[in-house]
Amino acid sequence: LNLNGTATTTTITQVGQNARYTFTGTAGQWVSLGMTGVTITASTVLLVRPDGTTWLSMSVGTTGNSLDSPTALPTTGTYAVIVNPIAQYTGTMTVTLSTDVTGTLTINAAATPVTLSRVGRNARYTFNGMAGQQVTVRVTGNTLSSTTVNLYTPSGSYQTGTNSSAASFNLTPVTLATTGTYTVTVNPTDLTTGSLNLQVTSP
Repeated sequence: LNLNGTATTTTITQVGQNARYTFTGTAGQWVSLGMTGVTITASTVLLVRPDGTTWLSMSVGTTGNSLDSPTALPTTGTYAVIVNPIAQYTGTMTVTLSTDVTGTLTINAAATPVTLSRVGRNARYTFNGMAGQQVTVRVTGNTLSSTTVNLYTPSGSYQTGTNSSAASFNLTPVTLATTGTYTVTVNPTDLTTGSLNLQVTSP
């Protein structure tokens, strides 16, 4: 598979046949798979570590889906994506493999444009916060349809978040408990592409 490159279409023509694709991943990368153009009635898609063990798996129907890594890639090496049709189904599936869009935000700076032009792609932006500081994550100009935006603490714990299809929306204001680097994630909950503007403000 082409990481951040051209999407790959697999065609399963024989009952019981699977597809296996590989890519080179680097420890610390955040990756996602977008699955579109699916004519296989039901299948399981797996992401396999370099040591051959399954790291992630999910069911995919004809509406497609996206597989998002809950953590960064654990090791550097050759990963595999396996498409395993259920029962006697055959058909096609197009897989788009992407790393997250990343960047930094500055509290009370102008909004930062974020573009997600690849199906299934997510974004991760960080900002430095101080203990006791109240902050609000703001979204404007959203064209991504249904989108989940979450805020995570420096330790990786969920702090607040929301799902919205509105053009503009805010997360619930929070008071930061510790000083450090906070992360804002943007995860389209369908297979749309588009853009939005991210901003973090403090009164």
